[in-house]
Amino acid sequence: MARPIEDITPFTLLDYARYPSAIVWFCGCNMRCGYCYNPEIVHSRGQLTSADALEFFRGRRQLLKGVVLSGGEPTLYRRLHHFAKELKAMGYKIKLDTNGTRPEVIKRLLQSDLLDFVSLDFKADRDSFAQVTKMPAKAYYEVTRTLGLLLDSEIDFEVRTTVHEQVLDARAVQNIIADLAKMGYDKTFFVQDFLDGADTIDGLEASAKPYDTVSIIQAANKNGIAVNFRNF
Repeated sequence: MARPIEDITPFTLLDYARYPSAIVWFCGCNMRCGYCYNPEIVHSRGQLTSADALEFFRGRRQLLKGVVLSGGEPTLYRRLHHFAKELKAMGYKIKLDTNGTRPEVIKRLLQSDLLDFVSLDFKADRDSFAQVTKMPAKAYYEVTRTLGLLLDSEIDFEVRTTVHEQVLDARAVQNIIADLAKMGYDKTFFVQDFLDGADTIDGLEASAKPYDTVSIIQAANKNGIAVNFRNF
């Protein structure tokens, strides 16, 4: 029997604002970002079936209001639509964390009203995308397609980028901001600093060089986009 889920974090007040939630960690990812701090999830064959997870959530309806679908990359799971539908039938709000490379999956979820919030990880600008993600450069345009779907929908969502001086410099983040503005993104853009202390795919440690947040603020102001720094 397929075991697409590595683990469930049974309770969080941080990952889905306003809703006490649990996090479902889906195995596998089509990216290999060097700063990824979930290598065991990316490479895992899974510990839990979807039936195991649904049984957990049936017993938590009085405690939890939301479910965060994370990973890994949840949209790789071929029965994600069915899984989300079952959770919705239980009354849960659903937040999806995604790298945006599977726009057709996200499109179907949006059309079925199965998502309430999306966090889109915009991993890199066009020029750095292949180097950062270890995916073909053309996959960048799948991410922009996903952003377009979210912009055309009525769903609440955010765009965020994780930074590390050795992986993605400030100039690349400035390019991301310019691309977001061109597409009509007018929400807050979240820039997340690399969290040291966890094992990562490339074994990265904290950068000795402070990140250039000033130029990012200047680029955001120039393009009319609000920027929020997390973990800095």
